[in-house]
Amino acid sequence: MIKQFRRACAVPLLALALPPPAFSQNFSITAGELYAVGRYGGTDTTKAAISFVNVQANYSTWQLTGTLPYLSAKSDGQLREVGGILLPRRGGAVRGFGDVLLNLERPLPLGQNLPVEVSVSGRIKLPTGANGISTGRLDYGLDVELSKPIGEVTPFVKAGYRWYGDRADLDLRNGWEGSAGLRAALGKTALVVSYDWSESAYGGPTSKAAYGLISAPLSDHWRWIAFGSKGLSAGAPDTLVGLGVTHSF
Repeated sequence: MIKQFRRACAVPLLALALPPPAFSQNFSITAGELYAVGRYGGTDTTKAAISFVNVQANYSTWQLTGTLPYLSAKSDGQLREVGGILLPRRGGAVRGFGDVLLNLERPLPLGQNLPVEVSVSGRIKLPTGANGISTGRLDYGLDVELSKPIGEVTPFVKAGYRWYGDRADLDLRNGWEGSAGLRAALGKTALVVSYDWSESAYGGPTSKAAYGLISAPLSDHWRWIAFGSKGLSAGAPDTLVGLGVTHSF
């Protein structure tokens, strides 16, 4: 079961901090909501709710995931990054669809001699979101994960790099991100815990957070998901919580 939720711990900003696992051999759809609140190094609080739909397709060893978010936020007027979405530099309420995020992942066929499993993933953010929420540019990312199954527990470490599209009025900075933790299966229940960090896209403080996920079946084709994180630095939301439901085909 461990291999069935390899994507269960995406580094925040890779997939909107959304961890919908692959519980299906072929196709699954996840819908849910996350809520984040924090000061992000400022004095005023920024609150954001992100509704999302996540579609995941598996073919052989390849896994393709697409995510569409809808953002509703009250910003403090500064540039902030919440769940992979850059809030505009203006105060007050913002609302609308965010950019579509596509992620393609596969394990590397490196044979049986390595002590760890290696997987790579590439992602692209399409500038499809609403004006004032989308950056209007293509963004890219590449990640490498090392993992080691030990019975029903799989420790892992992941590192990645993000490239942002140029824009004259928005100085975005390419940067590193990473995660370390473990995935576990307790019967049909999936658990994930990790420590996640990422460099700021806008020159703010580095984001560091403790992350957790739990998921269990509702029926043969349905599962519920609950996840959250606790900010450990000024660059992360103070609190992020989310719920979702997955239907597999």
